[in-house]
Amino acid sequence: MTTAAPLRVLELSDREEAAAYCGKLFRRWGADVVRVETPGHRAQPHLDIYLNGGKKRRGLDPASAGDREAIVRFGHIRLGPRLPAPSPFALALAVPGRARIPGGPTLESRAAGGPARSGPDRAVVAVPIEAEPLLLRTRRPGDRVFLRGRSMSLKRFLMESHIPVDARAGLPLVASGPAVLFVPGLPVESPPGGRFVRLEVLG
Repeated sequence: MTTAAPLRVLELSDREEAAAYCGKLFRRWGADVVRVETPGHRAQPHLDIYLNGGKKRRGLDPASAGDREAIVRFGHIRLGPRLPAPSPFALALAVPGRARIPGGPTLESRAAGGPARSGPDRAVVAVPIEAEPLLLRTRRPGDRVFLRGRSMSLKRFLMESHIPVDARAGLPLVASGPAVLFVPGLPVESPPGGRFVRLEVLG
C-alpha cells in the first residue's frame, strides 16, 4: 500500500460506524486524521481506542455554531458565515445588446462571422435561425450543452468541470431554450446553427 503521509483527512462524525472506520484505515496508511465531534462525546472505551486511536480530535458543538455553515469543496473545507442562496434570474439578450449579470459584469452581444469558437470571457456562438430568443440566465432543468461533438446534460458537464454544487445555482449562462451556448469561464461548443453571435464579458 502506498503511504498517504502528505494527506490530511477531516472526519466529521459522532458515530462509530463507516466514517470512523474509514478514518482508522487512513490513519493506518499514514494519513493525518482529524476527527471533529461534539464536545464530550466518547464511544465505549474499547471501541473508541479501536476506531479512533492515533487520530487528532477537535470539538465542535453544532448548537453554538450560530448562522454558520461548513462547505467541503474537492478536499478543502470552508467554515464561516452562512451565505445567502443565489436568486435565479433570466434577462433578455438582444443582438446587438447588453445585459448586466446581477452583482457582476456586463455581457455584450453583437452579430459576427463564423466559425464558432469559445474562450473564457468571449465566444462566437452559432444560433439557429428559428431558435428561441437568447437569455442571460441561471440554469434550468433540462438544460443541455454541446461539447466534443455531442450533446450532454448541463448537470453532467458541471460535474465533469469540477464546479462545486453550491456554486452551480448562481452560475450565469447564455441559452436559447434549453440549449446552453455560453458559460463564462468554461469551454462550451455550439451545435450547428444559421447565424453567429459574438458574446463578450466586459470589465
